[in-house]
Amino acid sequence: MAKPHNSSGGAGQKRKSPSSSDQPSNSKRALKKERQSFRPNNDVVVSSKDLWNQLRKKTNSKEESRALADSLYELIKGKMLNLAKKHDASRIVQAMIQHGTSAQRDSCLSELAGDIPELSKEQYSHFIVLKLLKYCTSSKNKKDIVKSLKNQVVKLATHSVGARVIEVCLAEFTAKESEILKREFYGKQYAMFSPAPADNSNSNSNSNSNNGGQSLLNLLVEEFPDQKDGILKHVETVIDKCMEKKLIAFAYVQDLLCQYTLSASPSAITELSSSVVDYTLDVITTRPGAKAICQIASHSSAKERKRIMKTLKGYTRSSLLHRDAYIAIIRSIQVTDDTVTVQKMILNELVKSEGQSDEHPLLEIAKDANASKLLLFLLSPGGDVPQQYFDPWECDILAPAVNEKGEPTSRKNPETRKSELLQFLRDDIIKMVTQHAGDLIGHKFGGKVLENAVSKWEECVAPIMAALEEGAGEVFESAVGHLVLKRCLLTYKDRPEEAAAGLPGKFVEKWGGNFADAMMQSSRAAFVLGALCEVSKEAKKKCEGDKKLKKTLKEKAKEEKGVAGFLALADKLKCIFCTTCKETPGSAGSSDVYRFSRADFGAVPWSPLHYDLEFDFPTSTTAVQVTSRQTYMNNQSEPCSTLMLNAHNLKDLSVSVHTSKPSPLGPPPVGVDAKIPDFVSHVKELDAAASSLAAVPFVYDEDKRMLTISFPDPVAPGDEIVIRTVSTCHPDDKELEGIYFDFTPPGKPQTMISQCQQYGFQRIVPCVDTMNAKTFFTSRITASSEYSNIVSNGDLLGDAYVPGSDGRVTATYYNHNVNMAPYLFFIGVGTYETHVAEVEYPNGQTFAVEILALPGVIDKPEDATSALQSLVDSIIWTQVSTGPEKYEHEAERAKTYDLIAERDSLKRSGSNPEKLASIRAELKDLISVWKDTGYTYCFKTYREIGMQNSNYGGMENLNNTTILSSRLTPSRWLVDGGHVYMEGVKVHEFYHNINGSQTTGETPFEIWLNEAVTVHVQRQREDAIFGHDYMRLGQVAYAQAPGTGPLALDKAPSSMAVEPVGFNTTHELVSAMTYSKAPEFIRMVQSIIGKENFVQALFNYHSEFAFSNATSGQWVDCMASFSPPDVDLKLMAKGWLQRTNFPTLVVESEEVANNNLTVSLKQIGFAERAKEEERYPWMIPVEWSAVRDGKSVKSGLYILKEETGSIVIENTTADSFDFVSVACDWSFYGDVKNNAMTDAKKLCQAKTDPDTVNRFLAFQSILDNEKCKIVEALRAGVTDGLVSVSADFVDLYGAILEDSNLSISTKGRFLSISSSCPSRPELSHFYHYLDSAKCAILQAVYARYGDKLTTLFAELQADSKLENRTLKQATFAAIKAGLAAAPVLGGGEVPANGKATAAAMLEPLLDADNMSDRAFALKNIVELGGEKGAAAHANAKKVWTEHAIGCEQYIQCIASVDSEAAPGLIRELLDEPFFNMALAGHARTVARAWCANQKRALLTKEGLALTKELFLRVGKVNQMSAYGFLGTFSQTMKFDKGVRDELCATVREMKDGLDPKKEESLFNQFSRLVKSFD
Repeated sequence: MAKPHNSSGGAGQKRKSPSSSDQPSNSKRALKKERQSFRPNNDVVVSSKDLWNQLRKKTNSKEESRALADSLYELIKGKMLNLAKKHDASRIVQAMIQHGTSAQRDSCLSELAGDIPELSKEQYSHFIVLKLLKYCTSSKNKKDIVKSLKNQVVKLATHSVGARVIEVCLAEFTAKESEILKREFYGKQYAMFSPAPADNSNSNSNSNSNNGGQSLLNLLVEEFPDQKDGILKHVETVIDKCMEKKLIAFAYVQDLLCQYTLSASPSAITELSSSVVDYTLDVITTRPGAKAICQIASHSSAKERKRIMKTLKGYTRSSLLHRDAYIAIIRSIQVTDDTVTVQKMILNELVKSEGQSDEHPLLEIAKDANASKLLLFLLSPGGDVPQQYFDPWECDILAPAVNEKGEPTSRKNPETRKSELLQFLRDDIIKMVTQHAGDLIGHKFGGKVLENAVSKWEECVAPIMAALEEGAGEVFESAVGHLVLKRCLLTYKDRPEEAAAGLPGKFVEKWGGNFADAMMQSSRAAFVLGALCEVSKEAKKKCEGDKKLKKTLKEKAKEEKGVAGFLALADKLKCIFCTTCKETPGSAGSSDVYRFSRADFGAVPWSPLHYDLEFDFPTSTTAVQVTSRQTYMNNQSEPCSTLMLNAHNLKDLSVSVHTSKPSPLGPPPVGVDAKIPDFVSHVKELDAAASSLAAVPFVYDEDKRMLTISFPDPVAPGDEIVIRTVSTCHPDDKELEGIYFDFTPPGKPQTMISQCQQYGFQRIVPCVDTMNAKTFFTSRITASSEYSNIVSNGDLLGDAYVPGSDGRVTATYYNHNVNMAPYLFFIGVGTYETHVAEVEYPNGQTFAVEILALPGVIDKPEDATSALQSLVDSIIWTQVSTGPEKYEHEAERAKTYDLIAERDSLKRSGSNPEKLASIRAELKDLISVWKDTGYTYCFKTYREIGMQNSNYGGMENLNNTTILSSRLTPSRWLVDGGHVYMEGVKVHEFYHNINGSQTTGETPFEIWLNEAVTVHVQRQREDAIFGHDYMRLGQVAYAQAPGTGPLALDKAPSSMAVEPVGFNTTHELVSAMTYSKAPEFIRMVQSIIGKENFVQALFNYHSEFAFSNATSGQWVDCMASFSPPDVDLKLMAKGWLQRTNFPTLVVESEEVANNNLTVSLKQIGFAERAKEEERYPWMIPVEWSAVRDGKSVKSGLYILKEETGSIVIENTTADSFDFVSVACDWSFYGDVKNNAMTDAKKLCQAKTDPDTVNRFLAFQSILDNEKCKIVEALRAGVTDGLVSVSADFVDLYGAILEDSNLSISTKGRFLSISSSCPSRPELSHFYHYLDSAKCAILQAVYARYGDKLTTLFAELQADSKLENRTLKQATFAAIKAGLAAAPVLGGGEVPANGKATAAAMLEPLLDADNMSDRAFALKNIVELGGEKGAAAHANAKKVWTEHAIGCEQYIQCIASVDSEAAPGLIRELLDEPFFNMALAGHARTVARAWCANQKRALLTKEGLALTKELFLRVGKVNQMSAYGFLGTFSQTMKFDKGVRDELCATVREMKDGLDPKKEESLFNQFSRLVKSFD
């Protein structure tokens, strides 16, 4: 019964004081209140309590809470510290921090900051500190808190109350914010000097070891190896104190414990273990804690291992299902020899049923991502950890444990231990499978357990078949289920004798009578059937004999999507697809990632012998009618009545065949001495037999791009047939393949040119469009007489075009000298400015060279003259300075060049004909010394044709090289890099006449061979023009560029080998691997066999395979005939060409003994490859040089063929050399890590190495170390003078600046300091920090050499030329950092008027006569901002965009601007009327420039949004122009989780924004990139 309510007082109601409601109810309270009234600030406490009571009400509105908080703040301001220390007032301060404004919180922190350590130790006041940590989150707040906690961390961390503050602090602050506090765990002295941990996390994790980087403890030990014992002792003391105070449950303690156990000796871990094992259940709740227990279990005694298991009693299942704890249980089981104890204490709990559930207790374990790994570990064969189920982190933890002597810490054989434990679980696992086979088949993790159970026990087969009985179709269609079944079947590969009685036999028994209906309904089911055929001969036999299945398979394989399983099944069976009956490349053998594989490119069944082509360009339309007469020979072993041709988007087709046979042409010619047929007579015969043409049936599959022609009678092997086709193609300005539109002057007919690489010829005419379908051409072109130029491959018949009656003209070209692959075909009709010169070889042979320039592009006639002279020089150089005798006849060669110069001068002047005749006679005598010269051109004319729009910078169409108009001639719009490219592309495309045209790679997989050898020769020409050092440094710097260079791309998830396993479009093969890695491979081969042997081997190759095709293997065979007997060049080629990635050469030591210097080498990088068959060493040519006083005293070449090796330099003492320069001139494609190079030696090398490349790399390494130091300081928030740029580096910069031995261009390469860190890849993704580090270094340089740099800049500006402009730009970079940027280190503001001063220095360059100066000035002035920047920007936009090349340069400049305004500038650029996304030059330029600015493109919200938008806008118009975006995301997985997840999500959105069919190449490449994220 409830107490009755007493309305008049009494027991049911408190009595009130008769005088005042505030008076205490009794004398004790009165006395207490009276005493309190004498305490300081009592009135404030009383008043603030009232406010606090009101403030904490949850019913307050925001306005009421704000008003109360303001009142409270005014009341307690200045008194907070006093209140904080009162047990009854600390809650008032807490409320103030919680409800106050940012400014009020800042004030609270300011008052309390100095006493935070003391407040942290008190029971009540430490809550105030926790509030500060939670609500004071600005960067300044955190710095103030860190500052107050400095030197107090260990005291607080080992204090029973203070530990809570440290725990929250390390959890709330990022790793870099809290790092300075963490250092104190290892000793106070390291708080100032320790390097930052190599993690990239911005997460709130306390552990430095969870993210792939080294722990702070490990870094300290590496930095101070002699202090390791002291550091570990300090950590051990902290851990002991924490355990005494029962603080082991805190995450930071577990992190320290983890770091200690990973660094301490096994005996030290054993000593510590007895005090830790009883806390196992508390420790394994975090990842570091679980790892620590694993280490302790590994090195504990049997007694302590038992104690670990004892603590888990009752919690084994929940721990095994825990996110982190599972690994500790697996490790404990793995190292405990007493399997009976394990069974009783661990396994027995797992098989016990809980409650009344019908579910087997192991099912929950089997279906858990982590817990299932225990079962997988026990079920896997052998004693090792099955790496396919455990990630690298887990494998590292579960690696065999050994003591100091290298002996296992467990005595029992691992395989025996697993067998005994598995025997205990055997019946329960089988029972689980029996009860739940259906659940396991459809489960990602349970399926793995099932797969392994099937491989162990046949009792598991029947439950699987029973589950399939209930719904086989659903399982076959399941994304997971079909894979589980496939893997279950494949377990019989290792035990074929059991297949018939096992699961494969049951499958055959169940569905063998009708596989076509049961297992051919989808790609997934076909995968299962393919696996069955792989392990069951009976199943394979049934499938191969099943006509219905064959028919279904062929039909399914033709579909656009979902064919991977059918193609995989086809690969398992015989006679489903063969080379001669494939309908299109890619129809079989390709994977879900690549459309084409090497299997798609076999020998041609029909060899084309001659194409007679007639092109009709009407004046009324842009459609082009093409009539062809094509002669073929049957290469097949049987008569054949069908011919299949490639045909893409052709209209109005008709096909007929010549029923009368012309004289046979004979098989295709092969070899340099091959006889060429008379094609003129052949064409005349066809003209005479025109009446014998008869129409034949054909089928044109437009989707498959195949034209199938049926002949009335079979054609016998070796016989020839002539067909005639008529078709129409429709060029436009969007598809830059086949015939397409290019720049057309106003009032002129539409210019049309062709681009046939790689499959463009089939867009013009039906053909066999493969690289090995080489043939000869006769081309007749009828077009408007208004065209100034009508050109195609071969020699023009007659001297002029033949006029017609309709106002048009006809031009006929004979390419009867060199049979060429279809991708080299060219046709062009257009209006050009034509510039002509003559090439005269030393023997007197002449031919014309022409430059066809777009009207208005060439500003000055002398620019065209200069370009022609460069082209002529390159052609002469190709004959005189290449070929098998390249390294002979030095005197004759020098004399030849002198006489050619004199001869050409006389030709231009027209004077002294007698002297001219004398020189020509002398030249003939000189060249006769050569038995075999370099390549000699065999046509009447060679052209370079300027084009505005193309996916390529240049294309080596036979006789008619197309080159981007912006790189065709020198120009006031051409930047220096463009000039270097211009010179290189001339010799590159001309040399393709022999390497690519006359001798051609067999398939697209040999595109590298066409290109790499050509690049190798091109580089030799560039060295002759610009200097070897300058060019080589550029190649090395490009290769090593972090994120975007070939080395970085070669490591990226989307990387493809030089010879990849497949591709989607051939554009993917035009990559950095083709143009950088492959030429380096060529260079390495030359190093190994010797340069004299190399040119002879190359000559043999071009001779043997002239007029035909060659494979990579055949090229290697030619080289191998000159290789040393102990060098297997075939193996070398396989390693370099068919694998991605590259080796790192580690110089492990240098030791002098017995007057011999031994340099020990080791290569790394191959052992970690995913495929076992790829885990073999690279063959590495290592050029070396022992250097003393800046001179090479000994040198040589060492070929490292194994994992390790040694260079032995005889007769060498310790004082006879300063250092050994390894991999001189970047002798191999890869990295060098020189552990034997001390800092002093490296500095010496950077100053004196005669090998410029290694000197540069030493300089870069020292520079990178400076950047690294600054980056780590910036990440730790240290900018207040505790870190600075070293005086040694600034001295080194000055030494390079003053070095007279370096050319001015090479000096510019050295001193061009970038925002990258090539030698420290672990830092390469800290884009913002690296940019700041660059600025800090340049500021230090400017502080020392400012006056000197300013003077030098003025001198270089007054005498601007290509050789010095790189140095001028490097000089200004330092000036700009010193004048126009706020000091990165030490604090401060931007110098007054600094930006204006820097801009004023640049203004004269805006009017320079060269584009490099103008572009450099514009970019920097825009970045500097202000009125000058805006004015310069507006003027450049107006002037530059009026010229086609200037417009591209404007786009390049603005897209490269690095400032906050960059995204806005690019968006504005894209909307400009002059910007044309359909022009590859525009799209490619803006995409590449933006992708290079990774700190903004990836790490800013606005920038990342622009990256996605720009990618889709570019990629949907031109896929090739968007390839650069792949490299931009190559370092995604290095970032912390938050950034990484955002980048991964963006990549997925970019991929999903593509059409899988229209943008197939981009879509598939981004799919591979996305897959690498999983």
